[in-house]
Amino acid sequence: MFHDRCPDCLATLVDVGDTAQIDAVFKVQYEQFVGLDVLVKNAGIAAISDEEWQRTLDITLPRSRDKIGVS
Repeated sequence: MFHDRCPDCLATLVDVGDTAQIDAVFKVQYEQFVGLDVLVKNAGIAAISDEEWQRTLDITLPRSRDKIGVS
């Protein structure tokens, strides 16, 4: 359904806590399209503990900055 409307787009399902999966998605992206025009990162988490919340921040914030080249 997605590719019927946008055949030149790439949509993937990735565990954002798994660095290898993230790296693999970016590798496919660059091989298929030779660049990145738009990135939509949408991850959701249900009711979680303080420790799980901190882990989420530790995963999300640094990796987002790394991928877009912000230091």
